[in-house]
Amino acid sequence: MSNQRRQQTILGLIRASRISNQRELIEALEGCGFDCNQSTVSRDLGELDIVKRHGHYVQNEDSRRQGYGVTSVRPALGLLVLKCTTGRALALAYAIDRAAINGIAGTIAGLDSVLIALEDASAHEAVAQELKRLYEREKDTLP
Repeated sequence: MSNQRRQQTILGLIRASRISNQRELIEALEGCGFDCNQSTVSRDLGELDIVKRHGHYVQNEDSRRQGYGVTSVRPALGLLVLKCTTGRALALAYAIDRAAINGIAGTIAGLDSVLIALEDASAHEAVAQELKRLYEREKDTLP
């Protein structure tokens, strides 16, 4: 399984439950179908800027304050590609889906990018403007 999927799973796990150590995280990942070791998990925690607070893992508040960190929005044949801060793509895709923006058929999140399928390829400019308003408005209220 890919590093991106594992790291997205780690973010979901630490948001959904209180994980206190790497052994617990490895066991939770195994329950999700991932086979990984301590060094892999340690590297993932560093790349995702996950720290331990009050005895359990959380994403570093400084990373969360940066908002989604959208750095570019590019059209591509009926799609939009959003690049963002590493580890924020899932939250960004969730916010886009939740916003129910007209013209968007769906989203797919990676680790630092979101692929947005448009209902109409010619709507990319209007959808891009709505997305800009969305991530500016929601950067301080991340899920």
